[in-house]
Amino acid sequence: MNDNIILLHGRESWTIRVDLRKRLEAFEMWAYRHMLKISRTQKVTNESCDELVVSAIFQKEKRCLSRACASE
Repeated sequence: MNDNIILLHGRESWTIRVDLRKRLEAFEMWAYRHMLKISRTQKVTNESCDELVVSAIFQKEKRCLSRACASE
């Protein structure tokens, strides 16, 4: 099984190795925690952080749609 993935951007592509993928995932989690203002000392798992991100996105979409409907 090949654990490498290919990252595409326009016509360019790069092979992402396992170690780089882990670093990218760690940065992604850091960015999510920063956006949600979750402190390093708080005991929040990555799975619950993902759920918080999904619910935050859903709430923002819901607000945006309600504003669009109200303006019509």
